[in-house]
Amino acid sequence: MNEQQTVMVRPSRIGRLADYVNEMFPLRLRIPINLLNFAVIYFGLQALQGMPLTFTWMSLVGAITVQVLWLFIRVYDELKDAESDLALARAGDPRFMNRPLVTGKVKLADIAAFRWWLTIFVVAINIAFLNSALLVALLIGFGYLTLAYKWFFWPGMKDNIIIVFFTHIPNVLAIQLYTAGVFVAEFGWPQTTPALYLLLGLWMTVAAFEFSYKIRIPADETSLKTYSRVLGWRTATAGVIVFVSISAVAYFAFCRTAGLPSISQWIVTAAGIWTLFGCTLFLIGPTRARAQLTNYVGVYWYLAGLAVVGGSLFKSVVPVIS
Repeated sequence: MNEQQTVMVRPSRIGRLADYVNEMFPLRLRIPINLLNFAVIYFGLQALQGMPLTFTWMSLVGAITVQVLWLFIRVYDELKDAESDLALARAGDPRFMNRPLVTGKVKLADIAAFRWWLTIFVVAINIAFLNSALLVALLIGFGYLTLAYKWFFWPGMKDNIIIVFFTHIPNVLAIQLYTAGVFVAEFGWPQTTPALYLLLGLWMTVAAFEFSYKIRIPADETSLKTYSRVLGWRTATAGVIVFVSISAVAYFAFCRTAGLPSISQWIVTAAGIWTLFGCTLFLIGPTRARAQLTNYVGVYWYLAGLAVVGGSLFKSVVPVIS
């Protein structure tokens, strides 16, 4: 039987928010993956243009901004889903019972204040460059996330997980477009079609991870709307397969057109096959352990991203012989 933990609540807002970030956005995990997300787009576009890899003060601000924008997604989800999360916790859903907002470790007012602190910070560090391309990129990234937070002024959509998916997964694309905007602000426009391959590869990776996170075997379903509950676990798993396949093909196409070394293409292919293998195992014999498809998609996310970044670095320092 799942029981709610007894927690110590810190007296200061800063302390409560530190506990919140530590549990809901653990920096030891999120900083590496978000830096990788930034590097895939930023360095991938440099490799595409045949440039030596360059890291500047503007790109440093860009990398920090990407971290903050991903944190915004977490904070916005917390604010708009507070009531439903509390209801799921009361119903005994183990994924929600010990969340900081549920246990009182952090207050909703703390998270609301945190949102404004982050807004001031991210606008300030970007506006300091007085670069119109960078500010337009921030407007796209931050603007779309804010619209999603407001449910696009249609609160009724939150009752349909499929509509929520297709309206909120572009949050990721908006952050990628911000990263591309950092590149444009510094170096100009990249080649369009290969750049779209790169954006699609990372975007579909995150779509696959989001889908895989909300797949459970029938015995583990609760009142939480999961993709497996709404679509059926087989169809939901098929969705992961489709997203990973699109991602792998897009990454593969980018690696070839950008002239990255063959090893990058093979790593992407092998990582994709590994993920499809995990999905197949679950389809053949659905168990609680095999339902953890995020383990497979997470490996793909890292390996495919590292293949692009590593290949870009290799191309920058070593002539690639075709």
